[in-house]
Amino acid sequence: MSTQKNTDSNESEFFSLSYDMYYSKDIRDHVEVIIKSGDKERCEFFYKSAIDFVNSNNCCYWIIPLIQRCLMPLQNKSDDENLDWDDVIYLMYPAGKELAINPKKEYSLFYCWRSQTFKLDEDKDEEQEFFEILIKHFSDAQNIDDTGDDFYHTCITTLYCTICKMCQEDIAQDELVDLLLAVFNDQYLKDAEKGDFIWGVISETLTSLGVNLDEYKDESNLWRDEYLVNFDDVATYLIQNDVFDHDYIPS
Repeated sequence: MSTQKNTDSNESEFFSLSYDMYYSKDIRDHVEVIIKSGDKERCEFFYKSAIDFVNSNNCCYWIIPLIQRCLMPLQNKSDDENLDWDDVIYLMYPAGKELAINPKKEYSLFYCWRSQTFKLDEDKDEEQEFFEILIKHFSDAQNIDDTGDDFYHTCITTLYCTICKMCQEDIAQDELVDLLLAVFNDQYLKDAEKGDFIWGVISETLTSLGVNLDEYKDESNLWRDEYLVNFDDVATYLIQNDVFDHDYIPS
């Protein structure tokens, strides 16, 4: 009976971006449940499962810094309320440097601030819109409608790594705003009426970077009289908090 119970528990902690753990909120809720259980075996299994999952699905790297971000407020809560969660949080804490690849090298683009477009590398000549370059480089699909879940996660991971890269290279605040708007207003997907897809990529990326989007929304006072989110303040947060150094991966 005990063995069966442990097996069922482990299976429930197996990490997969599907069913009840597809979005950042679901992952955050799941992480919190495991931490509050105080079960070290569950924490270790979830940690190993998350690392194995990303090693098998490199495009899903974004969930590693996301899990880290989920654990940070739990650590603060533990400290403030003397909950003694330190050990279980430590057991559950993943890091990109533990992966078999360096995703920040594989998935970073170069942002061209003059044209507000992107390139695979600073020395490359061809500049393209964000989603266009990803479909051509990371997918065999001819258009967005032919892509699957992997492409969605590739977009999040690439935007995450690109923002980290550009912040590390001291991008100016106004240029970072333009980068975010270049993705938000990407005509390649706007023409395909994929606004929800675009916002899903941006919101999950910013959440993984530690941004609480609710703090930057004001329906009664739209930013630039058009946008629900104040990207000026978001860009300031990203630069001031050195997001590029959050999940450090040695070269």
